[in-house]
Order: sequence, then C-alpha cells, then structure tokens
Amino acid sequence: MEQEHLILTIDDNPDFNKIVEAVLKKNKFKVITTTTPDKFLETLKKTSPSICLIDLNLDTTSGEGFQLIKAIRNKRGFDIPLLVLSRRSSNDDISHAMQVGATDYIQKPIDEAILVSKIGFALNLYEDDTPKFTFKKVSETLGECEVTTKFDIQSVDELGITILSKSLISKGTQIEVSGQMIDEITGKQNTVETLYVSKNWLEDDYYHMYLDFDSSDTELISNVRRWLVENEKNES
Repeated sequence: MEQEHLILTIDDNPDFNKIVEAVLKKNKFKVITTTTPDKFLETLKKTSPSICLIDLNLDTTSGEGFQLIKAIRNKRGFDIPLLVLSRRSSNDDISHAMQVGATDYIQKPIDEAILVSKIGFALNLYEDDTPKFTFKKVSETLGECEVTTKFDIQSVDELGITILSKSLISKGTQIEVSGQMIDEITGKQNTVETLYVSKNWLEDDYYHMYLDFDSSDTELISNVRRWLVENEKNES
C-alpha cells in the first residue's frame, strides 16, 4: 500500500481529531484536521487531499455534514472520496449520506482496522484481485441514462425483493431487473421486470436495497405468491 496520501478531516471534537490523526499517521498517511465547515472548505481549496473524512453532526448545525458532502459533490464532482465518520447509525442516516454523495459510512467509535481498510478501498490501494467499490456519476440533466450493475437476491416476499450489490441505487429509482431467478420468481421466461427502490442501507460492506413489485400487476403478484409457496414446500 503506498503511503503518500493526504487525508483532510472535519470533526468538531478536538479529542476525536487527535485519535484519528494518531491512527492515520501511524499508518503513514499525512493528515490535516479541521473543526469547522469554513476551515475545512478553506483547507480543501488550498490543498489536494486524496480523501476526506466527514462528521455529520457539527457544532454549527446537527447534520450539517450532509450539506457539506452535497456542496463538495456539486462543486468538485466525484474526484475525491468522502468517508463519513459518525455516531448516527440509523438506516435513514446512512442512506441519506450515500444519496448526497458519501463514498462510504463508518460508525463511531472507530475501529482502526476498519478505518484503514475502508480508506484503502476508497483509494484503490490494494491488489487488483481485491474487491473494490465502484462509483459512477449519473447525469442530472434531463434525458435518458443507462447504468448496468450486478446484484445478488437476498430474500423475497410478496411485496418485493431485497438485493445486495457493491453499487448504491437511490430510493425512488425505477430499475429493470432480469436473470434466471427473476424468471423463476415471476413465472415468466426471459422477462425484464420494472421494480422500484423503496429502501436502501449499508451493511457488511454491501448495499442492501428493497425493490417493490408493481402491486397493480395481479398476474405478477399471483406468480410471486405461487413461487413463495412452492419454495417453502421445497425447503420443508
């Protein structure tokens, strides 16, 4: 792992900053810590950090870190990985942070091994055969846009499916899914089903997303229920 990277952090707790600084310097990273959004943004303009670590609850406003992440993405795009370090642990907080542009989410209190590992993944510092997160900027202008990603199905119920992926799909997104298991679940051949992301969260280094079936499609819902019954019988 190369160790010539500058890390810029923001947290309004000086004691926590000292802990993070000690951990990162121990692992041969250069570190600049800040405690206010103004100082953080000023430093960001004057330096070229490889990655930023951002707390969500800053002294000025609870949850201002969300706005800070969004502002950086609007101004700088996705050229700098932004890792959240926060005590906030709800799925909604994690999901919202990812939606506004966070690269990853680390809950306090920090674990040195996890922190260093996630920084390494974000900076692509590991060998080529080590799994890495991939991030794609999707145009926000009007017009069609197509992005393809692979996922694993974790569970199925009559309302939808839960999938695991290395890519985050925002809530409210309409996506088309296909594959052998989708054919089995829907009772159709070579089908492409349009589903909607109603919930997402980060767990065990994977993004989990719940995709809603079209409840108005009575044939689809009937086929899904039939598959669930048959699958339960096969497992018993």
